[in-house]
Amino acid sequence: MAGHFAQNEPGLTGSRERVSEGRLPTIRGHVRSDDDRIQQDAILHRMCNLELPYDAFPGDVNEVVAHFVPHVEDGLAICEAGRRKAHSPRRVALES
Repeated sequence: MAGHFAQNEPGLTGSRERVSEGRLPTIRGHVRSDDDRIQQDAILHRMCNLELPYDAFPGDVNEVVAHFVPHVEDGLAICEAGRRKAHSPRRVALES
């Protein structure tokens, strides 16, 4: 079921009935959109590598940086010239 999310039946009885009928024990699902995949890839990259390259975002990098300006002003994000990725285990750091 690549590209999908599914929620199983919340009890063994319902799950067993569905399986015995030859059906999957799921009650609802969601087909991931392109945006869902982009967000998932960005989150996984940030969690695993403690950095987030700007090319993880489609579109204009300046729009991404503009989104974080309030966080920079609050001291929660860092923007430094010369680098094109976010990194920091304790802060969100955007560098351009």
